[in-house]
Amino acid sequence: MSLSSAVQSKVIAINVFGDPTLKYGRSSSWPIDSPSVDLSPRDGSTQAQNIASFCNGGDTFCDPVGNSLAAHLAYPRDGSIAIAARFDAGRAGN
Repeated sequence: MSLSSAVQSKVIAINVFGDPTLKYGRSSSWPIDSPSVDLSPRDGSTQAQNIASFCNGGDTFCDPVGNSLAAHLAYPRDGSIAIAARFDAGRAGN
């Protein structure tokens, strides 16, 4: 994904569910200014990061030993969406 620098500077938060960079050990080139990834957004401990990366245990797309599609499909039902919304609101200053 490529965003213009004008757009990049306006992005306050990114939420990633089942982040494949975790499974394949690839670094991601996030299309925003000064990306900082929170790998544990569920603990709510910090708002310093601007990327919330969620990975359920067993998720076939992000867990290095995962093989469960059900774990990947659980994000809408396991509270992750509400946590992501709080993360975004915190980044927006609300």
